[in-house]
Amino acid sequence: MNLSRKKGESFDEYSMRLIKVYKEYGLSHSDCYKLMFDVQISNDEARKRIYCLRDRAEIVEKEDMTHVSKSHKKRYDEIISEYDYQKRATQLHLNKIRKVKRDLVPVRVVAEEIKDYLEENELTIEIPRFAPVKKDRTNNVGILNISDWHIGYEIENCRGNKFNYEIAKQRVRKLVEESIIELKEKDVSLLYVINTGDTIEHTYMRKNQRDSVEFGLSKQINKSAELIFEMLVALSEYFYVDYRSVAGNHDRMNGDKKAEMKGDNANNSIDDLLCTFVELSKANNIEINELDEQKEEIVFETCGFNIKAIHGDGKTNDGSKLMKQEMSMDDEIYDIIIKGHLHNFSIVSENNGRYIFSTGCLSGYNDYSTNFGCKTNASQTLLVLGSNKEIKTIKDIQLQ
Repeated sequence: MNLSRKKGESFDEYSMRLIKVYKEYGLSHSDCYKLMFDVQISNDEARKRIYCLRDRAEIVEKEDMTHVSKSHKKRYDEIISEYDYQKRATQLHLNKIRKVKRDLVPVRVVAEEIKDYLEENELTIEIPRFAPVKKDRTNNVGILNISDWHIGYEIENCRGNKFNYEIAKQRVRKLVEESIIELKEKDVSLLYVINTGDTIEHTYMRKNQRDSVEFGLSKQINKSAELIFEMLVALSEYFYVDYRSVAGNHDRMNGDKKAEMKGDNANNSIDDLLCTFVELSKANNIEINELDEQKEEIVFETCGFNIKAIHGDGKTNDGSKLMKQEMSMDDEIYDIIIKGHLHNFSIVSENNGRYIFSTGCLSGYNDYSTNFGCKTNASQTLLVLGSNKEIKTIKDIQLQ
């Protein structure tokens, strides 16, 4: 088969034809890209660009671009042609692609790239082999609220506190150990792990803080997914684990803090990666729930409690006002709100039994946190609920 571009063949036709067959001829991503553009780039960079071309070519082939405006097609072409070789190219163009894809093509670039890589290399994820736990719960249900992990954040020494990825791993292991002890003691079989955001640190907020990040955005996403999955696997040896998440302000992909965050956050990519890991590992005791790019809250019911989980960014810090704003909305009356953002464990309650639980952070005390009154050590929150709307455990698990 001739892999050169044929006379009269459009670029869309040629790119689709080449992308379909180049692996059969033993060509690398870099070789394929050079055939198309006569430019030699690294294999890793070529792979990213070919994925973009593949998505666009499939639209052309399947839909013939009849329903896509010329302006959208032009925007997509510009994104592809504007790739450069600078250090942050992947991050910057991923932002542009995410913005276009909401109008043009529903792809999740980061997770798809990694999934393709895993499948191409026939990689599998080994997990402990144990008997599946039944999803049917006992009378008691656990809720582990993880929040504000800020993976990628680095604290060298702030009043005795240090934080980096290795320290984060140590603290998560301690969180798992402490949670298992409490949950087994309370005879829990169903555990909700609720992630209320700020899983990554990002980089844009460093402009007004003196602390630094340990590594960039892509690595933050990958390492966060790996660490969360390791935690879920460890917990799933004893409990059926139902994982749900919502994004925080640090998770937004757009560097503009005031920009719209819906559908444009790292949390979507992390959730996609977790789904891939669960699928490849056949971890039957783990369920990744509610993959919705637009969600800003998690709502579920258990043990008679109607529960809402939010990050808390942009919300009032006044507990009584927050109850009025968030607990009686859309004809729903919520009994419990779970939130993060403030890096500080607290409980606000009403006489009629409604609660707001605020969860601490993984990174612990830092100078910036004094701006919003946080001076506590790293911690996360564990709840155990019993039948008939009974709260059996409220535990602020200390991780330092």
